Amino acid sequence: MLFSSFDNIFKIIQTRSSSIDLVVIPAQRINHEQSHLLNKLQLESLMPINAHQAPLYFACNKNLPDNVKQQLSAAFSSYESKL
Repeated sequence: MLFSSFDNIFKIIQTRSSSIDLVVIPAQRINHEQSHLLNKLQLESLMPINAHQAPLYFACNKNLPDNVKQQLSAAFSSYESKL
């Protein structure tokens, strides 16, 4: 899913937590929500994404297998090295 507004993103994640594994969230929202809501939603901040806009963070479901997280991190690192 792609959302143009993050006002309700955490409510949507809460209601669909079993079907959402990955989200990209602006850094300001990560910093604001980091303390309690991300943990409650079973999300963890995985890595920053360099973009020519407000900084974004790639977040994933905490239950996503470690090897998938590593593969995603490697793919993003490879992409960033080509920029």
